[in-house]
Amino acid sequence: MNLGNSIILSQDNNGFDSLQDIIKSASVVAHENSHRLGENIESNAFLEGFVTYDYLCNQFRIQKDMNFNQEIFLNLSRDSNQIPSEDKLKFWKMYVDAY
Repeated sequence: MNLGNSIILSQDNNGFDSLQDIIKSASVVAHENSHRLGENIESNAFLEGFVTYDYLCNQFRIQKDMNFNQEIFLNLSRDSNQIPSEDKLKFWKMYVDAY
């Protein structure tokens, strides 16, 4: 099954090697959830992801991945991410036991 640009969280094969991986995934989910809730400015969604990542790293006393942080900061400052999206249609699908 080809799901394209999808995030797949699976109980059987979740791909998490560490707590850091889980925290990064939570950051991505927070980013995407902000879009689901109506946020149409990409930099604001990246900020939501960063706040989640920062909070969880602090709560679990996990050293932050500076490359991950840098990628977020680059996207926060990108001019094209400051422009509201005009897309009225959101492509959200949730699969339960997709395989």
